[in-house]
Amino acid sequence: MSPSRMDVIVGQDPEEATGFVLGSPAVGHFSSPPRVGEVVVGGSTVGGLKSLGRRIDLVGPRGVTGRVAEIESGTRDGPVGYGQNLLRLVPV
Repeated sequence: MSPSRMDVIVGQDPEEATGFVLGSPAVGHFSSPPRVGEVVVGGSTVGGLKSLGRRIDLVGPRGVTGRVAEIESGTRDGPVGYGQNLLRLVPV
């Protein structure tokens, strides 16, 4: 059985007017983020979330493209809450 896929939550980056922050769509254990400097495009996997025993691939929403500027503190591999920021993207 293939893993589930879920779009991350997208918000405007308060530090970069043309950037985005990507947030967790659910409570769970976040892992496997892209590296800082890597380009993320809509539809690409931006990490994994284990929630209620299921592995969910987190996907960048269509229309969102950017370079990973930062992996938010404490979320490289660990517990996250709903809406918690995971990644900061800046324009390519």
